[in-house]
Amino acid sequence: WRVPFWLAIIPGMIAIMGRRHVPESGMFLEMKEKLQALPEQETFVSKLKQTVTEYWLNMLVGMGGVCAFATLQYSCFVWTQSFLASHGMSPNDRMIVGLLARLTQTALNFFCGWAGDIFGVGSVMLVGTLATMVASVPLWSVMLHHAASLTPVALAFGVGLGCLGSVMTTLPYYFVVELFPTHVRNTAVGISYNLGFAVFGGLSPLMAEVLFAQTHLGPGLLWCAACGVTAFSILAG
Repeated sequence: WRVPFWLAIIPGMIAIMGRRHVPESGMFLEMKEKLQALPEQETFVSKLKQTVTEYWLNMLVGMGGVCAFATLQYSCFVWTQSFLASHGMSPNDRMIVGLLARLTQTALNFFCGWAGDIFGVGSVMLVGTLATMVASVPLWSVMLHHAASLTPVALAFGVGLGCLGSVMTTLPYYFVVELFPTHVRNTAVGISYNLGFAVFGGLSPLMAEVLFAQTHLGPGLLWCAACGVTAFSILAG
């Protein structure tokens, strides 16, 4: 398990070199000079107040934009592992399907980012969100009825949700960033993105458990509903 942490040094060093040597935009430098002339307390308070009062609707769109991402991340890729364990799948098989899902996402991330550059972030996200909405219940049904079998779960979870998850997890960062102008972007993105993850992601495992107790299709319906929220947010954005 330590190997990925050591390998992370490579992209980490690339990010540090880029951050140190890529020049800032003229707009950012101009804004930075103006903010440095203000007292620190006034800078923070004024920026926070401006962000909330002028961009609260954008922040709501940003929260909705990460709804499907956060829900799939925590109720699908995390909670589902507990569900499979409680329904008879061996630890080794669960590790295989989990790794397959992550490898599938990683392999497709580049192509999702490329598609976002070519066709637009919102358009690609919308297509991926609608596809996930349609496929959520069928894929969950496969895992529900074959929870202890490696092959069906690997196809549904590892390949199916892995492919859809790649679209849902690659582009939301860019989507939220584009909602805000430069001078409030850092504050606004931090608030909207993290609130969205805290609310939708933090509650999704609990919601999946509660809905599963009501109907065995509950988790799939939860993923479908989360995609509906994100699709509406994309159209609103």
